[in-house]
Amino acid sequence: DVQTIIWMHGDEKALQIGTMSGEWIARPSSNSEAMTPTNKVSKQATYRGSAAVSAIKAGDAMLFIQTSRRKLREMAYVFAADKYQTPDMTVLAEHITKGPTSALSGLRALAYQREPHSIVWAVRRDGVLLSFTYDRDQKVLAWAQHPLGGYSDQAKTTAPKVESVACIPSPDGGADVVVLMVQRYINGRIVRRKEYLSPMWERGDSVINAIYGDCSRTYSGPAVQTVTGFHHLAGEAVGVLADGLEVENITVSSTGTIELPNAASVVHVGYRYNSDGAMLHLEAGSADGTAQGKVQRSHRLIFMVIDATAYKAGPSFSKLKLRTFRKPDDSLTAPIPLYTGNDEISWDGGYSDQNLACWRVDNMLPFILAAVMPQMHTQDR
Repeated sequence: DVQTIIWMHGDEKALQIGTMSGEWIARPSSNSEAMTPTNKVSKQATYRGSAAVSAIKAGDAMLFIQTSRRKLREMAYVFAADKYQTPDMTVLAEHITKGPTSALSGLRALAYQREPHSIVWAVRRDGVLLSFTYDRDQKVLAWAQHPLGGYSDQAKTTAPKVESVACIPSPDGGADVVVLMVQRYINGRIVRRKEYLSPMWERGDSVINAIYGDCSRTYSGPAVQTVTGFHHLAGEAVGVLADGLEVENITVSSTGTIELPNAASVVHVGYRYNSDGAMLHLEAGSADGTAQGKVQRSHRLIFMVIDATAYKAGPSFSKLKLRTFRKPDDSLTAPIPLYTGNDEISWDGGYSDQNLACWRVDNMLPFILAAVMPQMHTQDR
């Protein structure tokens, strides 16, 4: 065994120690005493082993990367077993830590965001940003990938690479700010920028202040048509949200300026990106058992949305159709009113054993999907 210590953290029961070959518990010989060099008792609790990355404290548990870097494990005391256990947190999404090659697979950095939601942010070795929504009280353990807008190479074939991640308190103390170091290719050279995630959208926020662009900056001041201050995106095709209205086909000049068709006082400029989602194979039962593996057809779907303006939906990502909530009498010079409610769609998918529902948001406006409710038929065999 190689018992080189990688990390140490304490809780109310013991000092937890992670080594390259396993996890140890160090505590005083008597619970009523403080631990000293003469009364300490150390025992190996589990035999997973840690990669050379510091573990993080998340709620009542420790989260650490196993030696191979492909698994994130939780170390927590289990009362029923009267011992510490280390279950695999990637068991339901084993693909999430897999990169294009074995050398680029696995995790290399962790950070924990306590507020406003309990999220573990991780960086894969190929530079992909991952999030792990971790809320044991609500039984929520959910992974997601976050490809960034833009490119990291001259050929524009590789997405930007996240090199590190950290979470720090915001200046007002109301949330934790996620800070990234990102490698991009901009204006003929490789650059590295410190970027941070803007606050998450909440009901009641103004659409004028919605920030949904990567590597973005904001102009706020008197209404102008020529907006300056975007040198960091010189020569790049960008998305623009001007006073809550999207502006198409904008490229930042070599001097860092953009020209708007109309004057605006609050302008967000950044890379567009796709927010994609897809349902798993639907299980609605059938006359002779499970619906899995049988031919199905969805004839109607209801998307329950919150604060939405537009999105795309379809049976596959190659067959998406635009869904918009703009009404004929809505002003073209004012932001689209946000819609909350059900959006019923007559589904175009035929009978198939790949009965899926996919959706995409590629605009610079808020969108929350609360539920997808299909009406479907399963063909018994």
